[in-house]
Amino acid sequence: LIKLNGNLQKQIDTITLNLHITDNNTQNDQRSAESRKVRTLIKLILIKYENGESVKNEIFLLEDLLRPNKEEIFEKISLLELKKFYGFKNLEKVFDNSVGEFVKAKFARNNQNYVINFLLKFVSIQPGNLTVYENKDLNTLMRAKKSLNTGNLQESLDQILLINNNDKFFTKWIEQVKIYLEFKYLIEKVS
Repeated sequence: LIKLNGNLQKQIDTITLNLHITDNNTQNDQRSAESRKVRTLIKLILIKYENGESVKNEIFLLEDLLRPNKEEIFEKISLLELKKFYGFKNLEKVFDNSVGEFVKAKFARNNQNYVINFLLKFVSIQPGNLTVYENKDLNTLMRAKKSLNTGNLQESLDQILLINNNDKFFTKWIEQVKIYLEFKYLIEKVS
């Protein structure tokens, strides 16, 4: 009877251990699935935000998934969402318009010819496809444009900030880039 009782106890211990391992695997699978949901939702939020679309619903969903420990980050994200980022396409248009205004102002300032100044009101002047210019500011603009085209907004912003009087021509663009960079930082910090 003692031997049989010992064997039964071993079997019970084995079954309990197997149940415990199965329970842990189930919990790990649930955590893994939840983690994948969070990563996918963050990617969706960034894609929609980059396109200038509203991400309020997705942020609420993400907040529901991660609520207990990230409340202050979600408050900051909600405030940024109110500032409205208009999307990458609009950002490129604003950049191109700002560059055009900058080049016109720089060219008109250096040239006192009234005929050329008159024509500048009707003609768009932009840097061409050259890779190096004699003017330092034009080189900086081209590096900023290249960084913008590759999606490296921080590098593009850094280049624009090197230009004297950047606030006169690039204020709207700088504001939009800063909103995007802060939003991206916060949304990635959530995960």
